[in-house]
Amino acid sequence: MSCLDGAAKNIYGFLPDAHRTALVEQNIRRGLADSLRTIFGIVDGELKIDLTNAGRLLRLVESGPVLPACFGLYTDLVMALSNAEMDLAQTILDELLRFQPEAGDSLRLVSLSDEDLGAGQADRYRKLFISDVEFPFAMPLPNERVRAEEMVGAGLDLLRMATPGSYAEITTILREIVLVSAPPVQGRMTIAGGAVFSLWGAILVNVQCLVDRMSAAATIEHEAVHLILFGMANGGRLVLNEDDKRYSSPLRPDLRPMEGVAHATYVSVRMHRLFEAILSSGELTQEERK
Repeated sequence: MSCLDGAAKNIYGFLPDAHRTALVEQNIRRGLADSLRTIFGIVDGELKIDLTNAGRLLRLVESGPVLPACFGLYTDLVMALSNAEMDLAQTILDELLRFQPEAGDSLRLVSLSDEDLGAGQADRYRKLFISDVEFPFAMPLPNERVRAEEMVGAGLDLLRMATPGSYAEITTILREIVLVSAPPVQGRMTIAGGAVFSLWGAILVNVQCLVDRMSAAATIEHEAVHLILFGMANGGRLVLNEDDKRYSSPLRPDLRPMEGVAHATYVSVRMHRLFEAILSSGELTQEERK
């Protein structure tokens, strides 16, 4: 994708800022459109391109928020072309050009099902998310999903009332909260959620960790801030350390790449700020304050 343009030069910062996040979101979409335009030009003649649908897709991507599946399709198209799998690339390209990418204004709560995400998208989401979270997950049971939706709704309401800046930032960048179920496994750390640049605008949330509205608010904020960091780096890296080098982290027992430590540092301080804001808001019950 293209590098940051001059209009978005002020995207870096720490405190919640919906305006900055909107610049990040716009820049990412412009980068996607530029990259797709380049791909269409390169493969024209090798692959069949419906130019009418290609033009429509580019206009929609540039004009407003798009569904995370659009980024997932783009990612798979790039991988197929990089591996010279031209038949697969044609199939993905055809799917992408038929895709209706508009995200609309509402934040969607979905599960890993084609019924929620569209034909063939559940497997794509699972594959792309598993590259980040590295733990087995499944669709929530019906009763788990109902309770999770209640907790997510309550968590978002808490953010809106207690930390309106965080809420505005989150709703600027998030398009989908993908609910999964990953019960605790003996000897392994339980992961509350995940985020990947290749599904820009979506976060993964483990319903097993949504015990109350505080945990829901924290998980949503945590993963949304990871997305914002991905956007600040335009899908690239925050640090120059080599990926195969591992470092200790105060937050996890395993050694991690410095990129992960940098993300964890930024996100952890944002989480500390979030809890301070919620505590001072007057919105919590006495039990929640404890």
